[in-house]
Amino acid sequence: MSGEKRRADNGSDTEEQSTITTVDARPKGSKLVSKQRSQVEYLMKNIDKPIDISTPEKPTLRPPPDIVLNVRGSSAGAGSSDFSIYRDLRRKENLRVKLMESDAAQDSAKDKFIDEI
Repeated sequence: MSGEKRRADNGSDTEEQSTITTVDARPKGSKLVSKQRSQVEYLMKNIDKPIDISTPEKPTLRPPPDIVLNVRGSSAGAGSSDFSIYRDLRRKENLRVKLMESDAAQDSAKDKFIDEI
């Protein structure tokens, strides 16, 4: 409904008076808009300065511990904070496995390319 215009009719057919009101869902001075505006203004002040638009570095993770003393899981009877800890550990492990698989795929692609040459 942002920016949508509505007409309010007073019900009289003889007079064609109506008021137009604008309905906006966001409050004026939205934080996101003001932050973006300040960033654009900063860039426009330094228009001669080059901007570094590089690809982000590949994330690195610490290796998993050898011995896990306090094993946590999403089982019945677990405390309220245990699931959040379990979810965070699961996310880190899934990211680690995904990085290992992508590294293995890149290595196999390099080996295949070298074999073809």
